Amino acid sequence: MKKPVKTTLAALIAAHCFVSGAMAAEGIKLNGFLTTGYATASGFEEPYLERIGEDGNTGDTHFGLNVAGSLDEHWSVAGQLYASGAEGNYNMILDWAFASYRLNDSLSLNMGRIKYPNLLVSDYYDVGLSQPWVRPPQEIYNLEAEAGSPLVFEAFSGLSLGYVVPMGDYELGMQVYGGDGAGEMYTITNMMGAKLSFGNEGLSVIAGYNSHTITMGSKELDAIVQALGGTVVESDGIENTVINYGISMDMFNVVLMFENATATADEVTTTGQYVTLGYRIGNVLPHVTSASRKVDDEEQTSLGVGIKYNMTEVSDIKLDYTMVNMEEAGEKIEGKVISFTMDFVF
Repeated sequence: MKKPVKTTLAALIAAHCFVSGAMAAEGIKLNGFLTTGYATASGFEEPYLERIGEDGNTGDTHFGLNVAGSLDEHWSVAGQLYASGAEGNYNMILDWAFASYRLNDSLSLNMGRIKYPNLLVSDYYDVGLSQPWVRPPQEIYNLEAEAGSPLVFEAFSGLSLGYVVPMGDYELGMQVYGGDGAGEMYTITNMMGAKLSFGNEGLSVIAGYNSHTITMGSKELDAIVQALGGTVVESDGIENTVINYGISMDMFNVVLMFENATATADEVTTTGQYVTLGYRIGNVLPHVTSASRKVDDEEQTSLGVGIKYNMTEVSDIKLDYTMVNMEEAGEKIEGKVISFTMDFVF
């Protein structure tokens, strides 16, 4: 990637995540992104990701608009509205929103709804231009699962304290946080986590820890059950612990990403990992990704090849071809997924 593009992406991600909690200038700022996409799949007994089949699907299309304002030299606020076609409705939601207090150039406190920070791309998962793939490897980033994923979730409501230490051309970052959250069919409580990061524009090394209680069911699901005349059954929470680490490198035209996450819940261990390798040729980035996820005796693996072409500094075209192998209850399933997207930021 050319340096101007990398600078644009770095600025976008900084604006999207607001890691430091500080604004570059006073006033209101608007940033956003748009992805339009189409995908088709074959060989699966059920639609891939519960939506992609042989007839094709446009659910990868999504739009985000974030607004931020600096109140004074210490306080700033930010939020993002987001709509996705993954469920076919494009309903607008409040994706994240928080107030940030900058104590000094190194220390900041965020309060509100905050994106899950621990993984390499979890806090800007939806910003397609910042990633090589059409969608991040689902062996870790399976955010579309209705029952939730033990390895990752979208956001939480609570507090986050971040500390950044400059080290020459690099930065050492430390973040601790806590709160609760919810998905369509589950709630998360008693969450505490930490993330350690080190790197610069071309290199990022991360490690994270998260522990929380998962309880199946949600207020929305309970309301539906009661409306249908059913009885809501209280379920016991399950303690889940996640440990992850990874590295991302974009130097000398080589793009390398590796990540591993392991979750332990109720004596069930889930391990997901992937490695992506690409080589940049001008504005073109061909890449290959190998990924796996194992839950006790069940395993899913995938091998994908893709190509990303940067049309401009703020737009790209991507095409991915992924072969997915699943093994469930001794049955093997081999499927293929073809995905195409166009990404824009503004």
